[in-house]
Amino acid sequence: MQQPERHWTVRTLSDALAMHACVKETAVRDTINLLLSLRLVDLVPHQRAITVSLTATGERALTVALRRAQAQERS
Repeated sequence: MQQPERHWTVRTLSDALAMHACVKETAVRDTINLLLSLRLVDLVPHQRAITVSLTATGERALTVALRRAQAQERS
C-alpha cells in the first residue's frame, strides 16, 4: 500500500473508487461507519467532513486482504 497514513473523506474515497466502479457516496459513508465500528479506521480530529485514517489493525487487515486478492488473481 502506498499511503497507509493518508486521511480519507467520503468524497476522496468516492472519487478514488469511481475510477474502478460506480459507488454511491451513501455506500461509502455506510462503509466508513462500519469500519469505524470495527476500529479499522479512526476519525481524524478537527475536520468538518468525516475524515478517517487507518488504524494499525486496519492496515494489517487491508494488507492481508490485498495479498489474498493478488494471490487469487495469479491463480
